[in-house]
Amino acid sequence: LVYEKLRRKLMIMFANEHGLPGFKATDRELDEAIRSGIIRYNGIEFNCSEQVEETAREVAQKIAKEILTTWSTETSRLDAILVTGGGSSVFAKYLAEEFEHYKRQGFKVLEAPQFANVIGFYMYGSIGLVEQYGADTVYEQYVKPVFGGM
Repeated sequence: LVYEKLRRKLMIMFANEHGLPGFKATDRELDEAIRSGIIRYNGIEFNCSEQVEETAREVAQKIAKEILTTWSTETSRLDAILVTGGGSSVFAKYLAEEFEHYKRQGFKVLEAPQFANVIGFYMYGSIGLVEQYGADTVYEQYVKPVFGGM
């Protein structure tokens, strides 16, 4: 959703503002645009931060609407809503605005959000091994080498 919306906005920008019709950003270029607000094309850096921000706001509105429609007032009963994934830093402020607008509790963007999902699944898998190998063995063999002494 994010890539397709941003790709369309960039096609329009390149055609209308830079006279480059037919430009279609690659996924790699979109990643770079989201991280830096810049697209490098034809040896030139193009500022596309406005298109990135616009897209982030639109997608955040859609995400918030889906969450609030699906969970309704149950979001107010949660201790926390955790936002993970590499794009979470882009959406965080717009999600916060949406949740504030609907008077719902906020959420927390985890540290190193781009790795949070994989770390969570790793820990979940490690916990699943406790019954088979015991907590001490799982800690020593699977947790400690990856996360240190925690």
